[in-house]
Amino acid sequence: MELSCQHRVHWPLAKYTDIIGTVGYAGAKANIEGDRVSDDGYSLGVGVRSRLADRFELGASVGYADFSELGSTTSYGLGAQLYFTDDVALSVSGAYRDHVTTYAIGLRGMWGRRPWQKD
Repeated sequence: MELSCQHRVHWPLAKYTDIIGTVGYAGAKANIEGDRVSDDGYSLGVGVRSRLADRFELGASVGYADFSELGSTTSYGLGAQLYFTDDVALSVSGAYRDHVTTYAIGLRGMWGRRPWQKD
């Protein structure tokens, strides 16, 4: 099981494209050769996301987590969002790390003014 709490910041690169940075806490619990291990550490990440069409966004990211006992890991991810409204999107993503591939489907909510919106 993995737990993370991150702070995410985005910087506009172009009207429809953002650079994203994350920093946060990472916690993990695992059974390794019959022993239960609980560990924590920090995580860092960088990514880019771009609105390719009016209701479609695509993104890619690289993440790094360093645990005090379990060591470090690097992850690579791809994701897409299909917006139903200006504030709600269906999110589909996948990530690869240490010979493990994960997939996720969910809802994404946004608040505040978007750079692509007209005044």
